[in-house]
Amino acid sequence: MKYTTLVTPKWMQSVIRWLGNPLLNRGGEYKMAQAFSELMITTRESALTLEMMGKKGLRAGDRVREADLVKGTETTKLYDLLYAGGWTLWAFTGTQKPYIQDVSDALGTFEHEGLSRYIISTDSRISSQVSVLYDLDEIAHCVYSVTKPTFYLIRPDGYVGARVSPKDIHHLKKYIERWIPTDALILKTESVR
Repeated sequence: MKYTTLVTPKWMQSVIRWLGNPLLNRGGEYKMAQAFSELMITTRESALTLEMMGKKGLRAGDRVREADLVKGTETTKLYDLLYAGGWTLWAFTGTQKPYIQDVSDALGTFEHEGLSRYIISTDSRISSQVSVLYDLDEIAHCVYSVTKPTFYLIRPDGYVGARVSPKDIHHLKKYIERWIPTDALILKTESVR
């Protein structure tokens, strides 16, 4: 019987061998993906963020996540809604129907040429003056851990700039006034329920 010696592993093999056992013993594949994934980069503690909804779900400063939605008769992706070089405001209605009109009314108080606005609803019967996307299987609501009405303002770099509830909409307006040039911004002064 002939024995051969092992060739010295490359540096990456050494790193994986060194990290492998601890990571594999603690949900390794997930932790390895987290450690090396661009999606785990966050700016949560930055001055560029406004977080008013607590710690559950995708928060201000996190990178936007993908989900499929229905737009008219076609399927679209959340990434397709991001305005190239601009800001995007997503208004999730939550999974409870009484909030749908409140979200629609609050979203209607924003007018800005550089701000794309969308309502993301689990109810296909909603109608609004802004674009409505349907999350009929509640996949996007699940990905973002949204059960109550939530507004996500997405920055041009694909990160969540602000996350607020309809009752905190005035904070969102102040955030927009601070970060989006005021010469292009028009905010209605109507009160929100």
